[in-house]
Amino acid sequence: MSRPRQGQPDRWGWPGDPDRQDADRQCPVCWSRVGAVPCPVCEWDFPDDPAAARRRERSAAAQWDLRAALRASRAAPDRVRPAGRGRVLPELEALLRRSPPAWDAVPPADRSRSAGPAEDITGAGSRPVDRSGAVSVLTALAAGEVDAVHFLTVSAAGLTADVLVRDHGGGLCAREDRRAEIAWPEVAPWLPHAAAERDFLLAGGIGVTPPYGANGLARAADLVWDAPIGRAAGSLLAALRTARDEGRSAPLVLAGGAPGWRWPDLTLRAIAHAVPPTARITLADDRAPLDLLSSVCRGVPLRHGYALLTRRVGTEVDASAQERIKPLLLFPSGTLLPDDGELSVNVTLRAAPDETRSTFALPLVVARGANPRDWAVVRTGQVRISPGGQTDVTVVLDPSAGPRFSEPGTVVETLVDEDLLLGRSAPAAEPDVDLLLLLELGGSAADLARRAGLLTEVLEQLAAQWPESSRLRVGAIGYGGHTFGPVRASADEDVLTYSRPGRAHDVARELKAWPPAPAGHAFAAPLEDALYAAARSRMWRADARHILLVVGSRPPHPWRQGSDLALPCTHGWDWEESLRGLREGRRARVVAVHDPYPPPRSWRRQSLDRLRHAWRELGRQHYFELGAHGAEDVASAVRAAAGMRGTAPGLMVDAHDGDTLFGTWTRNENEET
Repeated sequence: MSRPRQGQPDRWGWPGDPDRQDADRQCPVCWSRVGAVPCPVCEWDFPDDPAAARRRERSAAAQWDLRAALRASRAAPDRVRPAGRGRVLPELEALLRRSPPAWDAVPPADRSRSAGPAEDITGAGSRPVDRSGAVSVLTALAAGEVDAVHFLTVSAAGLTADVLVRDHGGGLCAREDRRAEIAWPEVAPWLPHAAAERDFLLAGGIGVTPPYGANGLARAADLVWDAPIGRAAGSLLAALRTARDEGRSAPLVLAGGAPGWRWPDLTLRAIAHAVPPTARITLADDRAPLDLLSSVCRGVPLRHGYALLTRRVGTEVDASAQERIKPLLLFPSGTLLPDDGELSVNVTLRAAPDETRSTFALPLVVARGANPRDWAVVRTGQVRISPGGQTDVTVVLDPSAGPRFSEPGTVVETLVDEDLLLGRSAPAAEPDVDLLLLLELGGSAADLARRAGLLTEVLEQLAAQWPESSRLRVGAIGYGGHTFGPVRASADEDVLTYSRPGRAHDVARELKAWPPAPAGHAFAAPLEDALYAAARSRMWRADARHILLVVGSRPPHPWRQGSDLALPCTHGWDWEESLRGLREGRRARVVAVHDPYPPPRSWRRQSLDRLRHAWRELGRQHYFELGAHGAEDVASAVRAAAGMRGTAPGLMVDAHDGDTLFGTWTRNENEET
């Protein structure tokens, strides 16, 4: 048998020429640079007589690869994960370095036992080892002692950086705009595309095929990984370094999501050396970073409680806010969420018989301070019920989003004038308002009738609110769809329909007569044309409040071709630039009403992401979904955007209200999410 070339693995995956002495000695088991004996990574002791110890070295190399293969098999999805803890994925069997022939006769289960304890290899477990340090840091954040906490997770999927801040209600939430993710293929582009092989290398496996070896990358594995790990860690730590350089208190919580995996562990050590963390947490299962954040936030007690504002029994409808408001404390300060499931409170409410309205507000407030008038409204629900009627409401405590209502079909989210609700200010006179409507005409006649019907009802309610027609001026722009040919749409086609600015009743009648227009393109509408026209409209008065109300389904065309199926705008108009000009230049408030999103499988992921981004940006100030919200909800948002205070919303009465200070409720702590 011919002798392998220098550095070329033989059929056992063994580096050739073991007697060669390199300036940087390399471990034959883990392929690391070694400056001391034994190897600090795998504890190989480099016997003086390599020829006599050749058999033992091969066995050690095989066990090293087997440990990595078991970890990679444990991380595989359930649908492909082999049955039993000690089983290796079939596609990894061929990658492992082999021991002498006698080892091949050993049953796979016995090989697994010889590789080490199953818990050490697979990372079995379902709880973080110790989260007390992270909980302590987040408790300081909730108390206002620090402005933000940086949370960096290194897992088998990659590196994830999150920034946790306090919301206006005192709860903890992750900033979506500050989230950064780097997958391992981005860190090291030479990693195999197949997930199992990639995980095998990340866990420390060497194997008998590239990327390691003479036909792949450099033989010393740590030489290959040092540079990409440094670049990835540096990019994710840039925001943290900037905050600390500016003198801000920026604690770092470092989380390890792949215990025992060689290169994720090395990344954790490199980050901890560069920027010492305030706390560390080790995750012993395969939960996602956001799930880990939620788990840690569950261990932080509430800094301030949450209450529901109700009407005090025995008070008149027109009584002052101080007299009629009674807080129903739902989640007291110091409340802890259970490790699993959710914490919910069931409240039975009724509408007082002396009420003249059928719509009632359910304001959830953060109980900060002794006076309810100083409390901040964090979320407001709305129910419709006849006077004297009764309903049950369930409020769920979310560790990252505060309290929320769990009956989307019964309780709808709405906006409320906080100052008016809590009696901090009195109703104001009707202001001068310019309201411009953007209505999508594309689609079926039923689609247009539903959208136009909503706008007609909104305009009728607003007309009753502004008895002087000159104070409210309404205009409308309808947009259909571009007609795309084999290459592009015609740049000079007219896709917009205009109404003359005037009274709300006149524009409402005109909207009913607008016919539907061809959709043109399934994945975008010329909303960017309508926004461009709105930004340059002459209907805006200098001394009036400006409101833009957008009702549609499809997102605008991008100004240039992206990765999804939406074709670019024929004029090259940037809808985000026009929207920014309306908000900043015209000082316009934007109210967005969107058709329900299509089923996820009916659109490609990139197109669906762009759809959601567009309506999320349009509805940054006020957002409603057609069907889930009605004309009264939209009209309320328009009145709030116009600065009209109107009258304080009606509050419901605790059905079991008696002599207790905070009313009654029932708590469920162990419901499954």
